[in-house]
Parts: sequence; structure tokens; C-alpha cells
Amino acid sequence: MRPVRIVLLTAALMVMSSAAAAATITQTVHFTQNPQPDIIPISCSPAGNAISINSTGNGVEHFTLNNAGDFWVTGTFEGSGTVTTGMATGPTSFTPTGPVYSGHTVEWFGVEENNQN
Repeated sequence: MRPVRIVLLTAALMVMSSAAAAATITQTVHFTQNPQPDIIPISCSPAGNAISINSTGNGVEHFTLNNAGDFWVTGTFEGSGTVTTGMATGPTSFTPTGPVYSGHTVEWFGVEENNQN
């Protein structure tokens, strides 16, 4: 979902940089695959350990921007996937070293930005 988030946040910044938005706008995006696996550091284990989550299913993200420049982005994703343990070898690179778990996955994302605070 990260590429979708980047596109939505970029759109928000472009609209906020214009003189003034004419009205509140809302955009909804539906997708069926988490386009980029998430690599998450495991803070309670030795340095470098991480998990990689890769899933397919159904997702939706909502983006709302009002004429004050405030915006909200929320998203959910649910489906089946795998969680692989391994080593993070960089910010976006991962080397599997441990077991692979499969099953039901759920992901939630949200951000809110008040232009005045």
C-alpha cells in the first residue's frame, strides 16, 4: 500500500500548495494486492532481525482534503498472505533466514493532518 499512500499524499501536497481548494474532495482507491511487501524490524530480538509480510486480498483507501488544507487518509487491507522471518539487509531489502508462516492478514493505515497545527 505504500506506493498508493505516496501518490495520495503527493496529491494532497499539490492541492494544498495551490491558492485555495474549491471544496472538499474525496477519493477512494480499491486494490487486490499489497503491491510492496512490508519489511518490519523486530525490536525485541538481535539487531537486523525482521519480518516480511506479503499478501493478496481486498483493500481500500480513502483520501479526503478540505478547502482549509486539512486532509485524512485511511486504509484497510484483508486477505491471505505470508509472514517470513529473516534479516533486513537494507531499508527495502530482506534475506529470508527463518520459518515462513501463512494465513489470514489484516492491515490498517491512517493519517490526519491539520493545516493549522
